[in-house]
Amino acid sequence: MNKKIKDYGWIFIAIIFLIVPIFNYLQDKVNQTDSFFWNVLFYLIVMIFYALIIMVIIGIYDSMSGTFKNLFQKNSNSGENQNDNGDEPIEKKSDGKELENKDRID
Repeated sequence: MNKKIKDYGWIFIAIIFLIVPIFNYLQDKVNQTDSFFWNVLFYLIVMIFYALIIMVIIGIYDSMSGTFKNLFQKNSNSGENQNDNGDEPIEKKSDGKELENKDRID
């Protein structure tokens, strides 16, 4: 595991453990109001916030280690010229210009 993740990982865990009691306190206050609207609104806000926390942690982990970068990429080490999508090699005319999609022979 990357050293930077070990150094900063405890900070993210501490932030999560500090935020959870705050949400529990707010949940108790909202539940005392007996209002369905405020309960639903509060739970939506909590779910969105937890999703953001998870996305930020995954993004920081990815930027530090590059773990997810190679997971979704195709193998581009075949030595062929590839287009933007990486799907198929680019065909070239005899003068070296790229063929348009309509000019390609499949």
